[in-house]
Amino acid sequence: MKTRCFALILAILLVACKGAAPVQPAESGRYVVIDADMGKNSVMEILYLLQAEGVDVKAITVAGDGEAHCQPGMRTALGLLALTGNEDIPVACGREKPLKGDFTFPQIFRAGADNLAEILELPAGGEPSKMDAVALLTSVIEAAPNKATLFAEGPLTNLGEALQARPDLVDKIEMVYIMGGALEVPGNVEEQPSAEWNIYVDPYAANLVFASGAPVTLIPLDATNHAPATEHSFRAFEQNHSTPAAKVIYNLMRNNPSFYQSGENYFWDPLAAAILTDPSLGTIEALKVEVEESGAEIGRTRVSEQGSLIQAATSADSERFLELFLSVLNGGVAVELPAIEEVVKIGSFYISGKTCEYNGPSVIPAGRVSLDISAKPQEFDNGLIVADVDEGKGLEDLIARGNDNCLGPSPWSQPLGIYATTDKKEEQTELVFTVQEKSIFLLCTSCCEPCENFEILGPIEVK
Repeated sequence: MKTRCFALILAILLVACKGAAPVQPAESGRYVVIDADMGKNSVMEILYLLQAEGVDVKAITVAGDGEAHCQPGMRTALGLLALTGNEDIPVACGREKPLKGDFTFPQIFRAGADNLAEILELPAGGEPSKMDAVALLTSVIEAAPNKATLFAEGPLTNLGEALQARPDLVDKIEMVYIMGGALEVPGNVEEQPSAEWNIYVDPYAANLVFASGAPVTLIPLDATNHAPATEHSFRAFEQNHSTPAAKVIYNLMRNNPSFYQSGENYFWDPLAAAILTDPSLGTIEALKVEVEESGAEIGRTRVSEQGSLIQAATSADSERFLELFLSVLNGGVAVELPAIEEVVKIGSFYISGKTCEYNGPSVIPAGRVSLDISAKPQEFDNGLIVADVDEGKGLEDLIARGNDNCLGPSPWSQPLGIYATTDKKEEQTELVFTVQEKSIFLLCTSCCEPCENFEILGPIEVK
């Protein structure tokens, strides 16, 4: 839960070539319905699918128990459709509670997702459908000339409810692509470490979908762990953002460096969407899978002989994914990925409670650098913000600015890297970031209410 606090700090700041032949999707002519939870990853995946060759998006349904609440989630979806000239695609929202249970995404997740339309400065969209999500899903699937392809990347409440009411819909479904679950890797739910959020919120609905008889391709964390958001992927967007859609994602990353610097974010939904268009991006196996609906491991997605037979991606090709993702977002043009730069280790950083120490040189080289981090148990959220300052600015200016530093960039200072403690336990990790020929400082920060810089270390000169 701790990293969410630091992610929200920077999320509020989002106010804002020649190469190989273009990568072509492997399949075409898909009649697609998107069921989304409308977080930041949803924005990326929806923009991708709206522009992917051979994909015809017919509707977007919002999971009311997903990251965004219904009204703001629909507002973001309608804004994305307006941005890309797809105002004719209907949008609807479903129930705001799971089919069973009362799990929900953390409020800090939901607060960030609810504000995405404003943060991304999306154009005003049209009005949502008068139908709810289940009715819209059902009608669009029934209207498919052949069969519909469903793409789901939030709690499976809408789809589970539709299939529960109309089991015969499976006869009109070509494939259900689902981003969710963790089979042989740890999950990402702090309260239940073997579970993944999308499945955890409504495990009953997930089992309904798996057991429905509809063909399912699951893209769990086992695969998405191969598509991390990194400085390399940010630089790829920095080099390739020629369309409004690509610019939205570039600005999302540029103004929120924690997304690609924390080491804890991935292209979860975009990878799953890319596998819909090109299954060869993943290693896909036939597995029997079920979800725990009760007990200590509730929400866990496991391989089980008692489970339903589905297809599951167990790994993915990260560079091919990034190339395809960028190519589609930039109108199908050829893209060239940046070279992977050498990383120079500059020292180590220790943090525990309100004590922090830097052990390293006072002068470091410009370029990609890494800092070994050691964190001890603490009772509150804390972390590190690495920030540069313009010439003529220094420690006194940062002190005078006070705790506004917690809120990120100023006209003379930019955050370069962010680390947030993840649990009340010892942790060893590495923070990688890029430095230019400026002075940098290490802001030791406790968060969030209030946010406080309890110590500032530096300057470290970059030459």
